[in-house]
Amino acid sequence: MTGGARRIATEKILRQAAYWSVLAGACGHTYGNNNIWQMWAPGRDSVIWADTPWHEAINHPGAFQMGHLRRLFESRGFHKLVPDYAIVADGPRTGAGKVRAAVASDGSVAIVYIPRGDSVTLDKTRIRAARVRELWFDPRYGRMYHLLTHDNQGFQTYTPPSCGRGRDWVLVLEDEKAGFAML
Repeated sequence: MTGGARRIATEKILRQAAYWSVLAGACGHTYGNNNIWQMWAPGRDSVIWADTPWHEAINHPGAFQMGHLRRLFESRGFHKLVPDYAIVADGPRTGAGKVRAAVASDGSVAIVYIPRGDSVTLDKTRIRAARVRELWFDPRYGRMYHLLTHDNQGFQTYTPPSCGRGRDWVLVLEDEKAGFAML
């Protein structure tokens, strides 16, 4: 986000809250932008530090990134996802870097959110498939990258393409036969 010194949340913080919520079992997530909900424009009184005209704020990164989240989860059968922290055999479990994960009730897909690009070790047996397609999803830009497809077996450690604050990634593990579309 751009703007004044009183800005409370960045697009990274908003994105992390959204992924944590949805992967913890929330039925969805609502994105709010202070400048938009009050339709702030120069010459109007500001409530809670609005500082960007609403017609500019509508293009803030956080708004687009919520659309990326929606596309990803709708494309992978969001309604079947169940929070599943047992899939994470090793990786951050507390604090701002904690990894969140959910697996479809039919075992066809797992979605793992990695807030700071830390390496994680996953128990791939949670996916009920002979062959697993592995994909990185960049929640900042809504792009998906095919990592590889191979036989499903045991534990595997994944290291995201980049790491550090604001370098969050989503790992998608899915049954090769499920036919999910690349985004």
